[in-house]
Amino acid sequence: EEFDTHDMYNSINPSRLTCTKAGKYLIIANVRFAINSTGERLLQLNKNGLLLGQTRLGANPVAVIGRTVIECSTIADLQIGDYVEVSVFQNSGGALNVESVTNTFMMVKVG
Repeated sequence: EEFDTHDMYNSINPSRLTCTKAGKYLIIANVRFAINSTGERLLQLNKNGLLLGQTRLGANPVAVIGRTVIECSTIADLQIGDYVEVSVFQNSGGALNVESVTNTFMMVKVG
C-alpha cells in the first residue's frame, strides 16, 4: 500500500480493494511473471467475485532475458461495499512465480 485516501484496503481482506465512496473508478492491474517462454498468462479483474475485465497474453518467447508482463484496466461503477480483486493464471506446465518487483493494483475515483 503506497497511499489510500478512502480506506479501500484493509488487512482482513488483503487481496481486495473495497469501495467506500460510490462512483466511477478507473481500475488498473499489472503483473510480472518469472521467466518462462511456454503457454499463456491471464489477468482478471473481478468485482464482487464476478468477471469485470481480463487480458490474455502469450508468454514472452525470449525466456532467457524476457519476463511476461500483463496488464488490464477498466472503468466501473462501484457502490459502497463493492470490492475488486485481481486473479492471475498461467499454463506453462509447472509452477511459475509472480514477481513482486513491478506489480500494481489500484483504483482511482474518476467520477
